Amino acid sequence: MIKETHSSSSIIHNSSSDLFALALRHCHARIRDRQGLSRAQAFQEILKLLFCKTHDETHGTGTAFRVDAADSDNKTASARLIERLNTLLGRVKARYPTLFRPADAFQLDPDVLTEIAAQLQNHPLSGSDADVEGKLYDEMVG
Repeated sequence: MIKETHSSSSIIHNSSSDLFALALRHCHARIRDRQGLSRAQAFQEILKLLFCKTHDETHGTGTAFRVDAADSDNKTASARLIERLNTLLGRVKARYPTLFRPADAFQLDPDVLTEIAAQLQNHPLSGSDADVEGKLYDEMVG
């Protein structure tokens, strides 16, 4: 008889954190490839987006970070998404003045910013544990 060593929730959790790591890796590469940014600059852009996403999940409606099909297919809708992300970034900068300077802004082209936000939107961060945070650190720094 085979003894189970992992619960189904553990397997799902590990799978979810692996998918998050894969999404981070993809986003980091896309920013470097499409924008020509260094690893450190790409990390800073992802960090800003992750803080915005977490802020929206914990202090907002959870919809400001949301990217729908119209946001990526329509310039007007994309502009509204960029406006929402810039508003979130303003709130993040006000909440974390020791981490972000008032002049900090997204350095990504609108289409790249939309693509990266779309990649990250399905990975909840507000209840993330040390495993997910470790994946972030490993993917971006280590």
